[in-house]
Amino acid sequence: MKFSEDFYWGGAVAANQCEGAWNVDGRGMTRTDVTTGGTVNTPRMVTFIDKDGNKQKLPNHGFKLPEGAHFAVFDDELYPNHDGIDFYHHYKEDIALLKEMGFKMFRMSISWSRIYPKGIEETPNQEGIEFYRDVFKELRKYNIEPLVTIHHFDTPIYLVEKYGDWQDRQYIEFFVKYCKTVFTEYKGLVKYWLTFNEINNTLNVINMFGNGTTNEDYKKRLTHLHYQFIVEQIMANLFPTIVPGKILRDNTHKIRIALSHNCETRYIVTDLTVNSIQEFKNGYIIKRADTSYLNSKLRNEKLRSDTIRIRLSFVRAIMRFALQC
Repeated sequence: MKFSEDFYWGGAVAANQCEGAWNVDGRGMTRTDVTTGGTVNTPRMVTFIDKDGNKQKLPNHGFKLPEGAHFAVFDDELYPNHDGIDFYHHYKEDIALLKEMGFKMFRMSISWSRIYPKGIEETPNQEGIEFYRDVFKELRKYNIEPLVTIHHFDTPIYLVEKYGDWQDRQYIEFFVKYCKTVFTEYKGLVKYWLTFNEINNTLNVINMFGNGTTNEDYKKRLTHLHYQFIVEQIMANLFPTIVPGKILRDNTHKIRIALSHNCETRYIVTDLTVNSIQEFKNGYIIKRADTSYLNSKLRNEKLRSDTIRIRLSFVRAIMRFALQC
């Protein structure tokens, strides 16, 4: 048996597993950076300073940061994520090995805190931006398609301490800004995106390890998922699809904007037309003397559809949350 030529053979890693360089070039801390190593008989622990200034650690599964405490790294503990395989400094050699193995696709993740160290900054960390750009270019050099996870267990620790783990709706704004940044910066380099890794484990973990789990614990997990679901909806519709409409009586094509909302696709019909399908490519009007003018109008229509879609998504999400409370 032989795989077809378009079959994506590959493998997967996550930034927190392989990159290392946990405090290099402006990267901020995440929860994985304060999680120790473990064994079959010894659980991984999360380290922190309690409200009285004492060094403490508690099991990773079911961990809750005590009131008044803050996360901390201790010199006498082993943190595997601090080193990983040092992909940050050796990605070129590693990607060359992937090519040697015959990889056609490589699933990896971007560390949110390498792009926005605290998650709240107005502008991204440029060194983080350039690192991932270099990685994607190296993959392209070997014709390896990147499949990129945007969030793989690496929420900036600043947000966790200030707002809880996805316990405040401000997370939506912070994460959407992060997504817009990576979508814009890596346009043309990344075609395939995943939003959240193993989102189902938000509940599965407390079901597996949740002895003594309370209703309040479940409520926090559901709040966590609720905000991530809103983000999923926004991300799915961040860039509305522009498509030619049905052919008109005069053999021209009306331009429409496909808008996904509430699991349905609706169309906003613009007043723009093209004479043939050949005048339209990848969401842009081409091969016309008035191309610049028409594409400018098209961008305005997209912005209008963005506004409509975001308002609908937020209104619907707020209504759902109100009904659940």
